[in-house]
Amino acid sequence: LGVVRWLRSNPDNGLDLGIMNLANSAVPIAIKGLKGPGFGTDYFRGLLIPKQVSMHQTRSVLVPASVYDVHSELAVNVKQRLFYIRLKSLLRSTNEFSQFTFDVMETAPISDVEVFVS
Repeated sequence: LGVVRWLRSNPDNGLDLGIMNLANSAVPIAIKGLKGPGFGTDYFRGLLIPKQVSMHQTRSVLVPASVYDVHSELAVNVKQRLFYIRLKSLLRSTNEFSQFTFDVMETAPISDVEVFVS
């Protein structure tokens, strides 16, 4: 998984480009804001990095730019599995995407909106 960082046309009608390697693998996910910045959004597409999370790898998530921020709590849907994360720190931000580290939450977050029952 990579990002084009620069493009340059050369005199031979070709292109030179620089690519930044973000990860060796990623898993497509659906994400939905449940608490904090981005609360109330519908599902967006994202990428979970790396595919195989181990204790020695920094796990992160790519999300649409300018939707979520540090401390946002999200539902993550990976096909048949649903889990919850809290965005921990911003690793990278572009006009197209933001990359955050995260912590997995044990339970679903409680919404910022209170429900009153009469």
